[in-house]
Amino acid sequence: MRRVSRVSSIFVCCLLVGFVVSQSGWAQQKSSSGETTKKAKQAKPAGRLPDLYRQAGISVFQRKQIYDIQKKYRDEITALRKQLKELESKRDGEIEALLSDRQKADLIKLKNLRKKPATSSAKPKPKSKATTTDKAK
Repeated sequence: MRRVSRVSSIFVCCLLVGFVVSQSGWAQQKSSSGETTKKAKQAKPAGRLPDLYRQAGISVFQRKQIYDIQKKYRDEITALRKQLKELESKRDGEIEALLSDRQKADLIKLKNLRKKPATSSAKPKPKSKATTTDKAK
């Protein structure tokens, strides 16, 4: 019993020391005269790394170059996405123009049904066979 209380006391002390150390580091960052906030803003990434690039071990310099390349193409990609949205809207309008009034009404109803969340009247899933056979044993 004494051993358990000693171990728990040591554990609590370690937690307290960790908490105090982490809080003192936080207080230093917060109390400095705006310098850390400027550094924090500079340290924020200018973009987002593509999937798996971080695991590939790229350097800080390569990361900055990636962010610069992403920034270079950002406006053009945004404009193209806007243009794509407009083209899709135009296409959908032409397709809808082919439909009769009844078909349009049916389509609206179907779209509304798709948007509605599942109701609570859904049947509960049956228990798996493994669960019921385990109880029988």
